Amino acid sequence: MNSPRRAVSLVLNVRPLGNRSKMTNPHDEQLQKQKEAQPTPHRMTTSNGAPIPNKNAVLTAGRRGPMLMQDVVYMDEMAHFDRERIPERVVHAKGAGAHGYFEVTHDISKYCKADMFSKVGKQTPMFIRFSTVGGESGSADTARDPRGFAMKFYTDEGNWDLVGNNTPIFFIRDPILFPNFIHTQKRNPQTHLKDMNAMWDFFSLRPESTHQMMFLFSDRGTPNGYRFMNGYGSHTFKLVNANGEPVYCKFHFKTNQGIKCLSASDAGRLTGEDPDFSIRDLFDAIERGDYPQWNMFLQVMTFDQAEKWKFNPFDVTKVWPHGEFPLIPVGKFVLNRNPQNYFAEVEQSAFCPAHVVPGIEFSPDKMLQGRLFSYTDTHFHRLGPNYIQLPINCPFRSRPHNTQRDGAACLYSQGGAPNYHPNSFNGPVDVAAVKDSAWKVTGDVDRFNTHDDNNFDQPRDFWLKILDESHRDRLVENIVSTLKDCKPFIIDRTLNNFKQVHPDMYEKARKLIEKHRSTQPYSSLFLDLIIGRRSYDVTRFYEDLGQIPKGFLSESCFEDLQLINVSNSRNLKGGNQPLSDFDAAVFMKALDAAGRIRNGMAKGESLFGGDFKGCREINFLLPGRDRPFEMDYFRYYVNPMIATNQDRLACMSGLMGLQDIIFGVCLPSSCSTIELIHVLRPPSGSPSIIPNPICNLVRINDNVPEKNESYDLAMFECRFRFSGHIWIFPSSQSFDASQSIEIFIRCFAFRKMKSAMKIRFECSGQSKFSLSLGFYSGMEAVTSIEMEISKNFTSFSDRVFQDSSFFAVDTFFFISGLLLSYIWLKFYHINSATCTRRGWIMFYVHRFIRLTPLYYFVLLYYTYIFIPSRVDVPYIMTDRFKEDPCRLRLWQSFAYMTNLLSPEDQCLSFTWYLSVDFQLFAISPFFLYLLGKTPTRGVIASVAAIGASTLYNFYLVYTYNLPAKLAMLQQQIENNSDLVTAMYNSPMIRAQIYLLGIVAGFILRSVKRDRINPSIDLILWLLSGMILTLIYLNFSLYSHTEVIPLHISAMFSSFSRIFWGLSLFWIIFSTHNGGGEPIRSLLFWPGWSIPSRLTYATYLVHVITIKWLFDMNTLSPRFAGFLYESITLGIPSIVLSFSTAAVAHLIVERPTANLYALILRSSQIGKTVKNE
Repeated sequence: MNSPRRAVSLVLNVRPLGNRSKMTNPHDEQLQKQKEAQPTPHRMTTSNGAPIPNKNAVLTAGRRGPMLMQDVVYMDEMAHFDRERIPERVVHAKGAGAHGYFEVTHDISKYCKADMFSKVGKQTPMFIRFSTVGGESGSADTARDPRGFAMKFYTDEGNWDLVGNNTPIFFIRDPILFPNFIHTQKRNPQTHLKDMNAMWDFFSLRPESTHQMMFLFSDRGTPNGYRFMNGYGSHTFKLVNANGEPVYCKFHFKTNQGIKCLSASDAGRLTGEDPDFSIRDLFDAIERGDYPQWNMFLQVMTFDQAEKWKFNPFDVTKVWPHGEFPLIPVGKFVLNRNPQNYFAEVEQSAFCPAHVVPGIEFSPDKMLQGRLFSYTDTHFHRLGPNYIQLPINCPFRSRPHNTQRDGAACLYSQGGAPNYHPNSFNGPVDVAAVKDSAWKVTGDVDRFNTHDDNNFDQPRDFWLKILDESHRDRLVENIVSTLKDCKPFIIDRTLNNFKQVHPDMYEKARKLIEKHRSTQPYSSLFLDLIIGRRSYDVTRFYEDLGQIPKGFLSESCFEDLQLINVSNSRNLKGGNQPLSDFDAAVFMKALDAAGRIRNGMAKGESLFGGDFKGCREINFLLPGRDRPFEMDYFRYYVNPMIATNQDRLACMSGLMGLQDIIFGVCLPSSCSTIELIHVLRPPSGSPSIIPNPICNLVRINDNVPEKNESYDLAMFECRFRFSGHIWIFPSSQSFDASQSIEIFIRCFAFRKMKSAMKIRFECSGQSKFSLSLGFYSGMEAVTSIEMEISKNFTSFSDRVFQDSSFFAVDTFFFISGLLLSYIWLKFYHINSATCTRRGWIMFYVHRFIRLTPLYYFVLLYYTYIFIPSRVDVPYIMTDRFKEDPCRLRLWQSFAYMTNLLSPEDQCLSFTWYLSVDFQLFAISPFFLYLLGKTPTRGVIASVAAIGASTLYNFYLVYTYNLPAKLAMLQQQIENNSDLVTAMYNSPMIRAQIYLLGIVAGFILRSVKRDRINPSIDLILWLLSGMILTLIYLNFSLYSHTEVIPLHISAMFSSFSRIFWGLSLFWIIFSTHNGGGEPIRSLLFWPGWSIPSRLTYATYLVHVITIKWLFDMNTLSPRFAGFLYESITLGIPSIVLSFSTAAVAHLIVERPTANLYALILRSSQIGKTVKNE
């Protein structure tokens, strides 16, 4: 066979006129062959057989005269020409046909009694029509489209039509959806263009189409001509043998020419160069004598198997597994003759699944049942009621005998036979021997929606077992080529379906879509709003508000909005009208203060805040009115499609990263958020009075908790007393004057801070020691500063630092585990007998007292003082839609359970770290005790737990398609709160790095300090630095480049912490043993002691200080570079955070620790511990 490229070259080749006898393409020789077959021309006649004297001119009155109506030759010619075209097939409009024969090669009489299968070697004439499905009769053969595979067998028992496709499945399983599906494949009713939004909208809403859709967009979606593709009956049929025993079956036709497909690029090229490629290829092959052949196979399923099978065997969106239902050979068919006339034989051929013969019956397949009617009905419309009498459709080996008579174009009248039944005049009689097999039907009569009927198992098998990696890549590329420009919510819904097929499919598709989006110079939001002029700006908003009828708003609000609307209407008309006093003092200032689209839109900015102070300054006293006209600052949220908010998808913000557009606006202070939003977007879901695209509306200071002055007094009194002036103890305890003086000295007369390089630990009164870990202060301080930096940059700037904050937290976990292990093991080896039950209790009490006072203080301050104080702060208006989680769930925060809450329910969400750390601390004695008592078991247990944490991490990422970092989660996954809790805030995940730190502390404690070989030290330092840098940068650049494949993301998420911890360990181990200069000197610098001592307090207060800095800015955030944000936000935030932490440390953390030490030493518990 000629390749596509060769075929095109032959078609387009310009040959010399004198060399036509050497032409090789049979289709080019058709007219020459016709001439040879008809050496003497026939007489030219009219349609009624009368000879025509001159067919080259019409009949006229004179050479220049008019044409005469009596020119019946012309009338005969034109009247027929006007009717040459019959209605086009609504589907399968373009196709090719051929004649051939079917031959039985294997005996299947035990399954089917049909005469055509009665003996091996029997041949049955047949006709086949191949076609494309969605295109018109002039469309290209190479379009990505299923191919029709319709066969008509002229058997001795009548015609059997097997109407299939080149795919074993179909898009839908319920026939009522068929017209709607086909509409998505046809042209848009207004634009008359193919509409990818319609197609993918349907596919995404009907996930059962996923299997066929994947087949369509694979390589087999563009077969290399009709000869090189398989055919399938697709539906489940029923076969009945001579004993009346039925089985269910599926028909398969395997091409003997082999499967050949066109690449997307070749198919596209041929669409322009040779749109009739497949028709030409089939015709030429048969004319050359290269007769295409297919082998016929069956799959058979018994009724009992069908009843018990794991899925509905009559579901045409699924295949029967070949392992359980192997292919059974039946025969072959050969195509050996081209049609003599395309119209008469191909265009007028009509196939119908209802045309079966004895031995072949119908199954409960819903799609098959629906086709039994629709095919005959469409033939009646297209060809007339006697279409089956046309020669190509006529059952010429079994002439019909029935009572059907007359109708248009009746060719076979059955003579004078009776046209009624029953009769007494030898009319046709029943044939009892061919009675249909009986079968039982039960169940309730209802319309059963099968939308969610196991739609993704077989597509997953197709992805994993049928396609190799290169085929998968091409499948996704073909999909994305049509999906990439669809509406974001359609893309999002489609990707979610892909995610359920397999995470890799989702990842590949999303990666290509993001790549496509990154190449676009402007965002779709920018194009719609700037170029398309679709912005819902303040003037349109005022116009809609002015249409609200009286009675839906308060009287004062309605009156003020009408005044605004009047000014708005007057000024929109333009002209040189003079401004009224109200226009100048109110309306023009309101317009000037309103948010409007500005630079940054092309990069995706959607918040346009306007001038908060400008709104607040508007105050005008209208003549004849006692109350002034005042404005306040509001924000309205417009859905990005600018669609009415009654559209179910319009206000689903966040689809594929497309957020609501937010505008600041000045509205009368007499109006409340509640009354306006209830009119603009009723909460019940009922239509709004005024159609509008508003998704939400919020007013400055909405939902700000009421500030109770008693809290200020209480906090001040607490700080005052806490500092040592007065301390009220329970009456059951007494303290002498010396103790009171000591309390004052410890709590208020602050002594000089000792170096943080010395860490003192006391488990009992008998054992004290000093632990020198010089690296600790430097590493803790540097990590604290790095994490502070990571939180100080807005979402609009470079995220290199922001993305790294998770590794800063992991560094804290590692150091925490290392210090705990090192200190505890050193104490254990000094005096292991002292850690009794009470000793273990104090193990937890020490930790709780160390963490809790300052933590509780910050929580209370943030909840009852800071949040109520955030008045007139435009920046945080986006947080005003929900109740304050701090007041609702304060007790969970007190109980160190913040990480168990969903992110939106957390108070000071960063405190999940403290909760996880405390939970890991709670389980640490198990590993510490094993490491101290039986080190080998302890190491094995720790490594096993690290491995379990790693596997759990990999499982979560791979199963739920999680990104390697939290910043990508919101854009990828809807309803992701549970996944954040299970993945990023889970002690089961963070146990990996924490336990690695415990093992590192054990090694550090066990290995004798000694100088390290300089060469080895240098190599390992370089290796550690390279690993830390790669992890750091890979993590940071993850949001800027293409999305990495899921398996790599899972590996990175699972093992990056391990390599991070191992690299940190070598830095610690080397510096601990005198190596690693000059970094050792940097980490051992005494200046780190103060920021190190303030690390815990800084972590608790840093978010409050950052928010306070943002609150000071009444303008909305804008795009800014790294340098600008460093100067205006980064450096001030770091300085302010450490300064605030120093105050918190001095008035809360340090006094609490000192008081605890004093109470412990003088209390009964402390004495008991001492005695033990």
